[in-house]
Amino acid sequence: MRRRFSIYSVLTVVILGLFGSLVPASASVKGRRNTAMALTGAAVYELAKGRGPETLILAGGSYYAWQRVKAGKRHPVRHHRQVARRHHRRARHHA
Repeated sequence: MRRRFSIYSVLTVVILGLFGSLVPASASVKGRRNTAMALTGAAVYELAKGRGPETLILAGGSYYAWQRVKAGKRHPVRHHRQVARRHHRRARHHA
């Protein structure tokens, strides 16, 4: 009973940590590309192992990550403007 409670409490903290933050983190084009490559590599590995559901989930994440890489390359000025606004807001609140 005690072990089950600790598992559920850790799971709750992880879920709240993942979904609690509604503000997406900003990443550089290199960081997005590294994430996309890692997800693609993991999808290929799972495909080689013959695991269907895991492969589909990782392939979907990989596709989304590559779309974000392309979007970051198309609109770098927009990305820098958003980062500058965020930095300005933080500086204003901490002054």
